[in-house]
Amino acid sequence: MYRSGRPRSVPPVLAALQKLRWLRRMPGPKLTGLGCGLLALLLMLAAGALDRLLPGDHSPSAYGIAFLVASAVCALWVRPTELTAAPVALPIAFFVGLVPVSEGAAVADRLVDLVTALALDALWLYAGTLLAVLTVSARKVVLLASRA
Repeated sequence: MYRSGRPRSVPPVLAALQKLRWLRRMPGPKLTGLGCGLLALLLMLAAGALDRLLPGDHSPSAYGIAFLVASAVCALWVRPTELTAAPVALPIAFFVGLVPVSEGAAVADRLVDLVTALALDALWLYAGTLLAVLTVSARKVVLLASRA
C-alpha cells in the first residue's frame, strides 16, 4: 500500500550548504589518503623552497599561510572513506617542508635549526591541523546527514 506522508525535512546544516553555489562547482573528492599526504608534502616542500629563496631569514607567516592553504585543499579533496588521512598527513608535511628552510653545515646544526623552526612555527602547525580537523568533521557531518 502506498502512503504519501509528509516530505522529509532537510537538516538546516545541509540546507545551508546546498545554497552555497561555489561548493557545487568544486571538483569532487578524488584524493586517497596517500595522495593527500603526497600533495601536502609537495606543496609544503615547494613553500619551504620558495621561503628559502626569499630575502632575509625564514618567514613564518608566508610558510604558515601556505600550510593553511595546503590544509584546506587536502581536507576538501580527500575521499570520504579516508577523511582521517588529512589531519594525520598534514603535520608530517609541515615538518618535511621545513627541511629546505633549515640552515647549517653539520647535521647537528641543521637538526637544531629544524627543531627551532618547528617550535617557533607551532601556532601555524596547530592552526592548519585544526582547520583540517574542522573541515573533515564538517564533511563527515554533511555526509551522515545526507545519508539519513
